Amino acid sequence: MSAKGRCGEDGKSGTKWRMSEGDVTDGLVMTSGRGPDRSGGISMQSRKGRTTSPTMTLIHKPTGLKVVGSIPAGHYSRAEMIKERVQLRARLWAELEAEVSHALRIPGQ
Repeated sequence: MSAKGRCGEDGKSGTKWRMSEGDVTDGLVMTSGRGPDRSGGISMQSRKGRTTSPTMTLIHKPTGLKVVGSIPAGHYSRAEMIKERVQLRARLWAELEAEVSHALRIPGQ
């Protein structure tokens, strides 16, 4: 990717530089914790006894820069987890975009 990003051919369109979605890969690793009261003989614990703590990684392919963040362990409904993931990705995207613009020495960033 060039340092032009999405701000125009000459880089002088007056808009802030943005990374291209195609230059970023992301990964999500889900971890489940089991409660301390797990008893033997039960093949599957109920959801109530588990906590989830996903970790997300965004990598800017051209520069190799990456940022990692996670959602605190807890009990989340499906809708809550989706909302948390969207917020985490937005936060990590902004962080990665700042690091990339600094690494590429893009003026005005």
